[in-house]
Amino acid sequence: MHFTIINLCAKLLINNKLTIAFAESITAGRLTYDFSTIDNSVAFLKGGIICFSNETKDQLLYNPAEITKKAKYSSLEATEDMARGLARLIPSAQIHVGVNGSNLPGDSEGIGNQTGTVYICALLNSEILFSREFKFDGTKEDIINQTIIHVAYFLRHYLENKQIQLNYTA
Repeated sequence: MHFTIINLCAKLLINNKLTIAFAESITAGRLTYDFSTIDNSVAFLKGGIICFSNETKDQLLYNPAEITKKAKYSSLEATEDMARGLARLIPSAQIHVGVNGSNLPGDSEGIGNQTGTVYICALLNSEILFSREFKFDGTKEDIINQTIIHVAYFLRHYLENKQIQLNYTA
């Protein structure tokens, strides 16, 4: 299904000698899992963290001084902070991706997000590579799959088009 685009991302990561890590909420580990099933994933995948509960996000990823409570759990700002927190926890990766959002009624902590609202942020060497909000339809599984596809699509797009400056050490 979406493994073709993940395979393309893996090849681009390997060819550019880049590594990646994921901080996942809405996808609950599926993104890391899908990338881990690619041949030679050890060459590019550093790891992942599942922070499904808000308490876990607070404990592991967020710097409380940098984000307001209203935006804390389900927003683009919060997802950018997830990626930054991941960069502190897994500094050996050059790309850090955070995925967050709401795929079931009640997931959005009452701050007005609708089911299917998804936030994706990727950092390259601590600088924002892309940060976007999406509205997906369908079942919980559909929303998770669309999230994974969009992460892979944007990674592929930026890596193929060299819209990023590749600052890595060989």
